[in-house]
Amino acid sequence: MSIPEKNDKFYRKYLAQTDNVFEAINKWTADSNKIYTKYQGLLNNVEALNAALTSKLPDNLKYRIPVKLSSDIYVFKYIRESLNYVDDILVKQSVLISMRNSISKNCLVVTYVGRLTEGQKARIRILCNMLWYTLTVERN
Repeated sequence: MSIPEKNDKFYRKYLAQTDNVFEAINKWTADSNKIYTKYQGLLNNVEALNAALTSKLPDNLKYRIPVKLSSDIYVFKYIRESLNYVDDILVKQSVLISMRNSISKNCLVVTYVGRLTEGQKARIRILCNMLWYTLTVERN
């Protein structure tokens, strides 16, 4: 769906009910939070916002499993294997801590260790997103 189509849907679904843009955004966010809570651990925030707007869930939702249902041994083995190619110790530590926190809270949490550059922080966010969404989606 293109951006103009999404804008049109937002206007028809939320903005048509009020003249206040902030009120419309708050309503959209509330609807998104309900969907996110219902499918805890299976949708990310962007997918929940999209589902609230379009009334459609992702096609592969039925194949997804929460990380909590996976064996921790295999999850951390996969994480460590994925980080074998990362040379920066602070990036590795940050990603490992972030993944541990994310698994315990059942949502993606990014934690930074030490004094990091913006480039290092970006790498940590990218690696965490990549690992988290790979672990939460069961591939066919």
